[in-house]
Amino acid sequence: MQPSKINNEKSRVKLARDLKMLREHKEVSIETIHSETRIIKSLLRDFETNCLYNHQNFHDIYLRSLARAYSNVIGLDTEKVLEALNDALDGFYDGSLNPNYKPPQKESSSKKPKSSTKS
Repeated sequence: MQPSKINNEKSRVKLARDLKMLREHKEVSIETIHSETRIIKSLLRDFETNCLYNHQNFHDIYLRSLARAYSNVIGLDTEKVLEALNDALDGFYDGSLNPNYKPPQKESSSKKPKSSTKS
């Protein structure tokens, strides 16, 4: 099933919110990221608002490069951030970077009630 444009934007906003929350939790400032990466502060703020959704000059390759640099400065697992970004770009980011994230429980059909067989 193809995600809608609305789901894609919501996924990016959710990812941006989680990345900002993680940055603030680690007490890393936008200024620090800018100093270490030379990424423009306004671009970093936009990244933390909506992951540059519909930014006219920012395609996916640049977005991945920015996410990699951003996660390195903050001290996040780059591979997990890039995986989350890919999910967001596809419209399926589920909040997995958020430390309070709990994956949906799958109902197990393999559980069988214990039979009471007495000899």
